[in-house]
Amino acid sequence: MISGRFSCKDCKQIFKDIDRLKIHRISFLPDLNEICDICLLPVPNCITKANHMQTHPICMVCNKCFMNRDKYLLHIMTSHPSSVPKTLTNHVSYGAVSCFVCGFVFSETALADIHVRAFHPVFLAIFRLKK
Repeated sequence: MISGRFSCKDCKQIFKDIDRLKIHRISFLPDLNEICDICLLPVPNCITKANHMQTHPICMVCNKCFMNRDKYLLHIMTSHPSSVPKTLTNHVSYGAVSCFVCGFVFSETALADIHVRAFHPVFLAIFRLKK
């Protein structure tokens, strides 16, 4: 959740976090009757909401839903490492970053860094000492 000071562009009311502002903004959009439970995006009807919900990955182990694929992958690696599919660990694409210890592939360097800190702290300490 992003916190701070967020103001409505229509009525200038101030909110302490972006989620409360998103909920408030719905009052200015009368044609949008449904809200995504995950990202709070207003949508016109339950059919559109159902279609939109398919854009959010769901953990097959614990049924938790995520905003995007990278947050889902991070959850799988940290909460359910034994359930990570082998095809995911072997997939290499253009621009991918792999773990220097185990070779696990990530879409972003930041995710690889989080993985190393979580699963290979000893190797990380050794790597830093050698620099």
